[in-house]
Amino acid sequence: MLRGGAGQLGSIYRDRNWKSGKWTLMWTDEIVSMIIRGIGETLYMTVTSTLFGYVLGFPLGVVLAAAPFIARMVESSIKEV
Repeated sequence: MLRGGAGQLGSIYRDRNWKSGKWTLMWTDEIVSMIIRGIGETLYMTVTSTLFGYVLGFPLGVVLAAAPFIARMVESSIKEV
């Protein structure tokens, strides 16, 4: 359950600093670095999987698209013999 209840949505994003009485945002250096690292890992995995799919998928697609033509050529060469 969310801290502060549904009516106090601002308490999700802020933490009370009881000593000074001021509101401080919870965007610490640690959280920012974790978000940046997560974005970097996401981009790395996306680019890697895209390249992997392209390297495997493109030749496979060419072979599958050319298979009927190759089969006809092989069949005609067998009939000639």
